[in-house]
Amino acid sequence: MSGLKWTEWKPQRAKAAIAGRVAQNMEVACLFVVDKARGLVPVRTGLTQRDIDFTVEIGARGNVIEGIVGVKRGKAFYARFVEFGTKRMAAIPFLRPAVFNNKREILRILRGG
Repeated sequence: MSGLKWTEWKPQRAKAAIAGRVAQNMEVACLFVVDKARGLVPVRTGLTQRDIDFTVEIGARGNVIEGIVGVKRGKAFYARFVEFGTKRMAAIPFLRPAVFNNKREILRILRGG
């Protein structure tokens, strides 16, 4: 984590700086996954593709940082049927492969590389 320098040790300040850097890396990783998922989703109208988005949530104490990639609630409610399939339609996964097929790159991004 280059760029983080302190002249005196203040644990809260250090924790906030590190959490901020990790949250930035999480945002970049989520953007990467969103881009991959948009490339994998089948496109008819483009609605599902446009509605793939992410959020980064930071726990109250700053010790849990979670990136969530998915399809926004609303018009593309059927995205889960595409991802998981139904009795009458085979699954065409796009979110899970966007993550699982790119694990190394996501970890590299999270490490700040």
